[in-house]
Amino acid sequence: MIKKINIALVSLFAVILVANALKGVLSGAKNHVHRACVESRSAASDVPKVNVYYVRWSQFAMKNKISRRNGVLLDLMRAIFPGSDSHHITGDAKKFVEKMSEDPSAVVVGFGAHPDFADCRHAPTPLAMAPLVVRTLRSNPWRYEGPESLDELRLIVRSPLLDYAVVRERLKSVSAGSDKMLVVESGMSIGDMMELIESGKADGFVSTGEDRTSEIEMTAAQILQRFRTSKVIARDPVYLYVSNVNPEFADAVIDAYEKGMRRIEASGERARIFTYYDMTPEPLE
Repeated sequence: MIKKINIALVSLFAVILVANALKGVLSGAKNHVHRACVESRSAASDVPKVNVYYVRWSQFAMKNKISRRNGVLLDLMRAIFPGSDSHHITGDAKKFVEKMSEDPSAVVVGFGAHPDFADCRHAPTPLAMAPLVVRTLRSNPWRYEGPESLDELRLIVRSPLLDYAVVRERLKSVSAGSDKMLVVESGMSIGDMMELIESGKADGFVSTGEDRTSEIEMTAAQILQRFRTSKVIARDPVYLYVSNVNPEFADAVIDAYEKGMRRIEASGERARIFTYYDMTPEPLE
């Protein structure tokens, strides 16, 4: 009888020990989760909320409500500035510059070293590098053999693409009134450009690998059938431009961006975003 009582007491003692151990583990886990949530909220609160203004650009900035994949630029911004809003606006570069002068929380993605942004401030680290190509009729024997080979063409270029150094340099090199470089407003349709080329008034048009307009989606088949795409003639940076209405806020945005870019680089999220769009990110300095 005494033996049975001893066994029961030992069993009860063991149950108490196990219960206390489980209580400690659960309490520690709860505290860990609580600390993680507090730290997460604290980190999020340190990141300024910005209004991201963008131009539609396949692979780079085009919202998809179903997949929630919005292109490299917008996905990067969402990773760095969670909770911020993004707004699509149309028009040339000046429209974006005006928006930054009106909205102190404005940031702009989708442009590089464009002349219209000469007085605007941008973060030092590019969001991405964007390719530039030339599209010519398939019947045209021209092939890109270096910057000097562009002299053989009468090119159409939309004004937003003046952020590419090779385009600006070529524009400087042609004489006034020359038909070697026809700069048109961003509103000219791809169809109108193709019509100019097919009528013999131009030889080709300059385009990013994926044009900065949703219109490319509608005319992609026509371009592939009737036009040849050159190899990449340039690859220039796309910057994060910030409103300088409130310089202190601009400082905070750039600081958060630079730290955030390195944070998502270290976590692997930056690489995953680029890989999703079959792109390779440039190494960070």
